[in-house]
Amino acid sequence: MKPISRTCIVAALLLGASGTLLHSKAGRAGTSTLRIAVVQMQSGDHDIDGNLKRATAFADEAAAKGAQFVLFPELMPTGSYLFYDTWDAGEPSDGKTVRWLKSTSRRLHIWLGT
Repeated sequence: MKPISRTCIVAALLLGASGTLLHSKAGRAGTSTLRIAVVQMQSGDHDIDGNLKRATAFADEAAAKGAQFVLFPELMPTGSYLFYDTWDAGEPSDGKTVRWLKSTSRRLHIWLGT
């Protein structure tokens, strides 16, 4: 799989669940297709390990069905809550979620976002 630039990913998100991307490389115009899976999953509050385990199953399934980019909800790792203790769930830039994103992406040869 050839690498996809961040610009293409943003464009793909604007296109919806799948779409054809127009790009130019070395003066040649062309098209590429990016297959996107958008996951809507239930996340347990404060259960980062459990949420990442559930997300792994969705990522595996999406990749097996040909997805190249899998997008999870923005609060997937920590749970979909906003409360006074939300900040307690914050992670460092090399925390569990980032390590999960990197290792799962590498293992499945796909892009992931949350």
